[in-house]
Amino acid sequence: MSYDTSYLKDECAATLQYLPFQLALVLHSSLTIASFFATFYFLEKHIKNSAIHNNFKFLLHLYFFNCYVRGVFSIANAVSSFQGNRSYCFIFQSSFFYRVFIFNGTEQNLFMNPIIFQSFHLTFALSQVMDATIKGLLVFERTVATGRVEQYEDQKSACWIYLIIVIIFPLSVVYVTYRTADFNTPSCFAFFAPRNTEQSVIIMINILFIASFVFAVLSFIMLRLLILLNNKKLRIQNFRLTTRYQIRENLTCTRLVSSVLLTGLVVTIFFGSTMTILRSGNIQLFNENRPLFSTVKLAIFPFTFADLIIPIYTGCVMNQTKNAKLATLNHSLQTFQSRQQTTDAYENMLRKQWE
Repeated sequence: MSYDTSYLKDECAATLQYLPFQLALVLHSSLTIASFFATFYFLEKHIKNSAIHNNFKFLLHLYFFNCYVRGVFSIANAVSSFQGNRSYCFIFQSSFFYRVFIFNGTEQNLFMNPIIFQSFHLTFALSQVMDATIKGLLVFERTVATGRVEQYEDQKSACWIYLIIVIIFPLSVVYVTYRTADFNTPSCFAFFAPRNTEQSVIIMINILFIASFVFAVLSFIMLRLLILLNNKKLRIQNFRLTTRYQIRENLTCTRLVSSVLLTGLVVTIFFGSTMTILRSGNIQLFNENRPLFSTVKLAIFPFTFADLIIPIYTGCVMNQTKNAKLATLNHSLQTFQSRQQTTDAYENMLRKQWE
């Protein structure tokens, strides 16, 4: 999300009509559409009919639904940006998205309607906070499942509690950040911060970036420890068969969450470090070329890439886990058959001795 706000008509026109900027919008929209299909395929193949606990399944569906919503609004913002470049004869069908200004007798349809600006911007900001909240709840749910492995399968569903947390906490964060926002000021791109929030948003984003980085590192370490703990429990022979099955499911789900968090960690580090470099050196690097600066920021925006990579990567992790399970079962079956053959041969030898 860009927080270097441009309100001048010439800057908006130059940015929206800059071909590389338009190509970057097309690229992100294409990746978003591809992520829709990848996410649907992942949920349909690996999650829908699986036997994993309802709490984990609910949080996972909630996470990918949030990705869907973020993608829809990203595409809508790109479409409305292209509509802002149209001539006057097309203004009537897009005037809901943009306010019409007249400069020197020339019609310009550049600045977003305040309601649309507020809806797009706040929805995207809310989605980002929800993303981190759901990841935190996934780690918490896996910790509880590992600690109470013998009773967790019979535990009541906590989906409503998780849903309330996912709604209330992000709404509180967004309200604190944007409580003084003025969405009536002209803006040509929905991800530009509204006035009266530039400093508060930058401070909040810096805090959220540090918190997200620390959380991602600690969560990843926590998940690796949970995997080690589940592997250790799996070697204990006095668990019931249903408990051992639950331990194996814990391993599968924990590896899945680990892959999601690892991707999120890479995205957080890349985007945070890159934006810090760009903000500190934008004057020297771009020579006050605002359209080029905005294009580079949009091109390196990693969350669209993450929404596509995560279902593909987690699907590969699930396939590897299933293949490992099949290999273990085949090995056990071969071992059983080998023992059975040895027993049969030994019985034949004894039978021949007594004949």
